[in-house]
Amino acid sequence: MKLGDYNLFKIDKKRARSIMLYLFFVAISTVFWCFITINQDLQNEVTIKLEVMNMPENITFIDELPTEITVTIRDKGSTFVKNLLRGNNDIKINFKDYADFQNEKLVVSSSKLRTLVKNAISRSSSIIIISPEMINVSYTTNFGKKVPINYGNVSVGVTPGYIQNGRISTENGDSVLIFANSRLITSINEVFTYQVDAKDLTDTLRRKVNIVPITGIKVVPSTVELVVPVEQLVECTDTIMVTVRNNPAGSSIVAYPASVIAKYHTPKSKMAEHNRITAVVDYNHIKRDGNDKVAVNVGESPTYIQDVELYPDSVQCNYVEGK
Repeated sequence: MKLGDYNLFKIDKKRARSIMLYLFFVAISTVFWCFITINQDLQNEVTIKLEVMNMPENITFIDELPTEITVTIRDKGSTFVKNLLRGNNDIKINFKDYADFQNEKLVVSSSKLRTLVKNAISRSSSIIIISPEMINVSYTTNFGKKVPINYGNVSVGVTPGYIQNGRISTENGDSVLIFANSRLITSINEVFTYQVDAKDLTDTLRRKVNIVPITGIKVVPSTVELVVPVEQLVECTDTIMVTVRNNPAGSSIVAYPASVIAKYHTPKSKMAEHNRITAVVDYNHIKRDGNDKVAVNVGESPTYIQDVELYPDSVQCNYVEGK
């Protein structure tokens, strides 16, 4: 071993002793701190689970039933350590003991809830705050009623060159289940989503949105995934036969040319479809104009087709009146 290596070994050994000495004093300080703290009164917040037992299967809670009680308590630090290791007891209540069957409510008064909490924690602990202070939740034994979702609060717009190709809907259908007492449930025939505003869309919109809550009503599901189908428009060209309408029985109309070219924009997914547009000539216009040239107009056309132009936009008509 070289002299430099030996000196380095002595330095590392000395540093290790310093570290060990430091850790020793930290440990001693921690022990003293814990000893002092354990014997002091402390205030802490604990959570106790709440469970309702023996609940009938046909019960649906309209209000949110709490599943835990938050309690602020005061006690010795040693008690908190014991509770941390052992855990608090859960609160279990029998549905029939607290159900108000006439008004369809589950009620646990503040005094009774405090007693239940007191039995779940250490006897030496003092209760400072309980949240919630009491339990008063409505329920119903009625079956759910299916009602449609009204999308009147949804406002969307697309970028030029795109189209909303289809109606607004949700991933799981256009209806929800509502639960309420017999009086309320008959008065509700639809539900609304919260306001949705979307502009300059270039792709299908998917957005989770809440149903507007109604007092005394439980909605399932309370959140839906809104779908607004949006597609790009493409230009298409079709050859369409000209149809004469409103001609009297026994008359024969001949249009020349017999077909026109239609140029239009359609969603990309629909571009393979043909014969979706009709080109029509009105017999009454032929007689009123008094000439053999008459305008060709677009008859039936799907709502997703836009910017239809016909070439030529008029045809020559020859007709023979019936006897």
